[in-house]
Amino acid sequence: MPRFYMDVSEGATLVPDPMGLDFPSIEAAMDQAAEGAREIVAHGILKNEDLSGLAFSIRDEDDRIVATVRFRDVLPGRLKQK
Repeated sequence: MPRFYMDVSEGATLVPDPMGLDFPSIEAAMDQAAEGAREIVAHGILKNEDLSGLAFSIRDEDDRIVATVRFRDVLPGRLKQK
């Protein structure tokens, strides 16, 4: 099973994922990233923090970015706008 790394980025700032996780496909990794993004934004709201500008940059085992999941894109309705 391929391993994917979900680095967190905000603008030029990048926090790399040193461990990664195994997923059967890039689609499964993207689904997990979207779920994680929603949870992180929800926790931020509880602390009165806007974390919607973050994104997961998903890398494969060869260090190539294969997908990006912007936190704002996984929010419902009007919360996507800004």
